[in-house]
Amino acid sequence: MLMSHAIANLVDNAIKYSGSHSQIKVEMEHTPSEVVIRIRDQGIGIAGDELERVQERFYRAKNASTANGSGLGLSICKEIVERFNGYIDIESQIGEGTTVTIVLPRA
Repeated sequence: MLMSHAIANLVDNAIKYSGSHSQIKVEMEHTPSEVVIRIRDQGIGIAGDELERVQERFYRAKNASTANGSGLGLSICKEIVERFNGYIDIESQIGEGTTVTIVLPRA
């Protein structure tokens, strides 16, 4: 249940920060040792110097004012993923989109 909340939040972010004709992809793959879930969007992107901070509580990227939010979503997702001994990686380019990757160890 918790992990579905984290994934739903990340998909919601992808929708919120992307244009109406943008494509959003959710991909999943697994290896013998881990499960990887990727959410890719074609949205506004996050500046490189802000990537480390966007998972902090209440931090919002400077260009995030285009959508409503409190700055809690990514930090909650991070806490959920870490409960499962995983981590979140974020890659982004301003104006090109963001890829959020959840990596979880297989049980």
